Amino acid sequence: MEWLSQIFDIINNFYNNLVQFGNDFIKVYKDWGPLAWIFAAWFESIFPILLLSVITWANIEAAQLALGDFFGFIVGFGLTYAGTTLGAITMFSFWRYVSDKIRYFRNKKKKKLESEEAKVVHESNQGVIGLFTISALPLVPSSIINFTYAFTSIRTSVFIKTTAASKFIMMLLMSFFADSFSYLFSDLVRAVITAIVIGIIFFLLNRYEKNIIEFVKKYAYKIKYLRELDEKSRN
Repeated sequence: MEWLSQIFDIINNFYNNLVQFGNDFIKVYKDWGPLAWIFAAWFESIFPILLLSVITWANIEAAQLALGDFFGFIVGFGLTYAGTTLGAITMFSFWRYVSDKIRYFRNKKKKKLESEEAKVVHESNQGVIGLFTISALPLVPSSIINFTYAFTSIRTSVFIKTTAASKFIMMLLMSFFADSFSYLFSDLVRAVITAIVIGIIFFLLNRYEKNIIEFVKKYAYKIKYLRELDEKSRN
């Protein structure tokens, strides 16, 4: 079984180098400052290939390194929330402007949207409650939500208010996953267990997506602020 030991040593060495790289990066990232942390979250709204959970983790880790655990978490959380909210508003405004200026995009909304976009279109017909629900849950990419809602009749002010409220809830969930990422830099066994747990959670979220959306929507409509905003948006 010597070959198994050799394979483990190779993987363990690779993991240790990865951990060292992550720690070195956080130290450098800390020095970039709050504007860079906001920009990273804002940038993710434009290029969703950048994982918001990873950015949240990096922002919180960097802020805690600079300010301590308690204030660092608050600052890291707040700056990530501000960045991702501004990013959503930026892309919504961009696509709404483009939809008014370019015929191709004006016709785009008349065509049938597939896969994830179809889900967003369905929810977009549910008004503010639908927007709040899918924006609060990390199930549908933010870029698709911003793009699709730009082609609806929802007012910009209503989109901004709803997005600001829903992103706060989403960031609370993201901070949970971000905290879990810290265990990936402890030891190899804990990293594997953490990765499996995160994978199971994401699988369950996607497996029971409809049930989760309906559950959140049910309780979202009980929130007076959202209910009043929804009623005003329909008048």
